[in-house]
This record gives sequence, C-alpha cells and structure tokens, in this order.
Amino acid sequence: MASTPAMPPDRAGRTVLVVEDEPALARIVAWILTEGGYHAVVANNGPRPSASRPGTTASR
Repeated sequence: MASTPAMPPDRAGRTVLVVEDEPALARIVAWILTEGGYHAVVANNGPRPSASRPGTTASR
C-alpha cells in the first residue's frame, strides 16, 4: 500500500508567493491557495517578487 505525504496539520501562517504575469490567473491561484489555508502574495512582474520578501529590495 502506497502512503501519501502527510499534509501539515495547520497551514496558518504559511505564505506562498504567486508570480504570474496574467492577473486573472494569479487571482485564481491565490484564491485556491487561500481556500487551502495559505496566505498568498501575488506578484505580477519581475521586480515585485524580490520586493515582497522581507529584508530584500528589488533591483532592475
């Protein structure tokens, strides 16, 4: 019998960075993650993901 990986019992406080240049798709992915108990941060362009991470700055 194959076992499935155990899901964390509590996803509260876990953050997922969604990087997608299509706003509608980014919103759908963020919604799915939020419904799953995660906090989703959406970035629509290259410099934004770096700026979204604490302690980092965006560079061009």
